[in-house]
Amino acid sequence: MVIAVNAANPSSGTLTDSTPTLNYTAGPFLVPNVTDNVSGTPVCDSTIPVEQCDTFTLNVNVASSDASKKQIKVTLSFPIAAGEFDLFVYNSAGQVIASDTAGGEPSVAVFPAVSGAYTIVVDPWNPLGQSFSGTIALEPIPPQPPPATGIPPRFQVYPAPPSAGGAASSGEPSISVDWNPNVASLRHDTVNQGGVAFFTANLNQYRVVSMIVPHPQSRYGKTYPAPSRQSQHSTPLVFATTLEAVIRADYFNPS
Repeated sequence: MVIAVNAANPSSGTLTDSTPTLNYTAGPFLVPNVTDNVSGTPVCDSTIPVEQCDTFTLNVNVASSDASKKQIKVTLSFPIAAGEFDLFVYNSAGQVIASDTAGGEPSVAVFPAVSGAYTIVVDPWNPLGQSFSGTIALEPIPPQPPPATGIPPRFQVYPAPPSAGGAASSGEPSISVDWNPNVASLRHDTVNQGGVAFFTANLNQYRVVSMIVPHPQSRYGKTYPAPSRQSQHSTPLVFATTLEAVIRADYFNPS
């Protein structure tokens, strides 16, 4: 038995500099096609319900200068965002040049604005009985953002020193921050005028200060733990208010 679906309407179109937008619809799709889980691209056969796809033939006829200034963007929209329509763009050689298999709504694929014949294949991976609306747009390539200033991002690890007791061996650590401590002793000179952080490690509470030196050549982020009171629970829930410098923990021992 073949379950009929409404194929792309229209099934083809030509994108030009004077016709920079095409629209089409397809569906509803009732049966999922999850064949792209195997090789990354779908198996499409209109006679087999679990292998049905939608195909749109796209002809692009644009100026050669568009390749450096413009791009082609395919967008699929559908009502229920929990659904998934996987999107694939093939060139005339049958190679995938753009795709979106991330799930969610919309599905979007972008490729260079170069004249030629393309095939847009939509795999109803989790259609939820929906139809979709497709938009194909010839648009300017977005400008690159200006280079970032300041210290470049990096990923560094600063282990707690041995003097911190069990801070380096906590099974389920948690941290809380009071951005406005009213207790003067919890403010740390000019390093952390705005708040104080507490770190929960196993049965101990630690006060944490991160000293950041704004110099691109420096290795910063030293941590200075100061043991506080001991909790009687292995995974305490820490809470710090913005009105008072108080540590609250589940089963906290006030003594």
